[in-house]
Amino acid sequence: MQSLHTPSDLSVMFDDDHAVANAGLVLVGLLSEKLAVEQLCDETISIAPFPGRRAATLVHSLVVGGTCIDDADVLRAGSTASVLSHKVMAPSTLGTFLRGFTFGHVRQLDSVTEKLLTRAWTLGAGPGDAPMTIDIDSTICEVHGTHKQGASYGYTGMLGYHPLLATRAETGEVLHLRFRKGSANTQRGAQRFVRETVGRVRRAGASGALTLRGDSGFFSKYVVLACLDHDVRFSITVRQTPVITRAIELIADKDWMPIDYTANGEAWVAETDYQGHRLIVRRTKLHEPRPALFPDYRYHAFVTDRDGLAVALDVAPSSRRRRARHPGPQRRLGTRALPLGRLQRQRRLGGTRVDCAQPCALGRCTRSRDHRSARRQDGPSQIHHGARSSHAPCEATPVALTYQLALGHPVEQLLRAPRQTADLTDQSRGRPRKTRRLPGRTSNTSRRECGSTRPRVRQSPKVSRPR
Repeated sequence: MQSLHTPSDLSVMFDDDHAVANAGLVLVGLLSEKLAVEQLCDETISIAPFPGRRAATLVHSLVVGGTCIDDADVLRAGSTASVLSHKVMAPSTLGTFLRGFTFGHVRQLDSVTEKLLTRAWTLGAGPGDAPMTIDIDSTICEVHGTHKQGASYGYTGMLGYHPLLATRAETGEVLHLRFRKGSANTQRGAQRFVRETVGRVRRAGASGALTLRGDSGFFSKYVVLACLDHDVRFSITVRQTPVITRAIELIADKDWMPIDYTANGEAWVAETDYQGHRLIVRRTKLHEPRPALFPDYRYHAFVTDRDGLAVALDVAPSSRRRRARHPGPQRRLGTRALPLGRLQRQRRLGGTRVDCAQPCALGRCTRSRDHRSARRQDGPSQIHHGARSSHAPCEATPVALTYQLALGHPVEQLLRAPRQTADLTDQSRGRPRKTRRLPGRTSNTSRRECGSTRPRVRQSPKVSRPR
């Protein structure tokens, strides 16, 4: 039998109409039916027609791993749509639905998510009268493309969005979300976000004690005031500001209590007062092979209004929350075209190789060691105008020459063109030419005030641009 060696002639298709590509959607579809997601969206969202079907299709597309609108087509593969309680909409219809959203419709979606949370907690998923810990944090959602509304660069250097998130520490479920642009500061809208989150969980059925914990990005008097107004305990990491540093330095040595730490280090915990709140500080020190003259301590502090010993609150999982460290952005080349019209480097493209460093930044160049040694032997030579590097003055390629190089003209012909130079030396004696001081001119008087002009510079002949 002759085998087929051309993969392009192969085609893959489902020959069974009852095959389900994503069998896990059976449980998700059952949950959506119990919570009545489609009916709730039809009653709340005012974008006609069929807002419930469209919203449910987007939700289930996200569940199966969709990242764009076209990924919703996977729900129509095989008999996947039969396990869902709604009709699956086409990606083009979903795009029209999303483009019709305004800020008012976004607030309607907030109402939908709150009602869904209330229904889920009513069925037994809620905390009831048990204590609950709420984590607030911000995250970076990287996007690609320069035309996305609200996408901008933040503190990580990534292009994307910077939303706020509130999650339940015990289960990890998302309680609230607020969308923000990428350049938004971490504390932007934090006070209102805390108040909305607390009100949402209270209306959903959480009647027990609430504790809010956040990292140093949410440390402000407004967030603390919002917690006090709603009777919420808080535990927020503080930044190492000069005021905090002075408060830590005032702690006596006898107040530091040792605690268990890693085998190669030591740790202590102490407590002090800061603006009427408890400031609990952990001090750590790692064992070094060579002991330093002065010990190098590291401090981690947080403010809280919880009751209990400082050591117990420091060890408790809900006492503090360290700020999530996002990896630094990797420098990569963009997708835009290179600026060939402004390229002003690689001057020695057609010349002999010299022992010098690599070409420096745009508009700069280097100078060979032979040129500097020749200058020391023969005396001062011509001083060339152009961009100067941080090491030594150097020659710069004329703009007309670089423009021709960018267009791909022969290098040998262009390198023969004379460069812009200024003759400021006395050719007969090989030393700098003395300038005559004008009568009535002092050392601090400029040439322009005395009517003097600069030395005449020989201009390079213009190179006609080929048509």
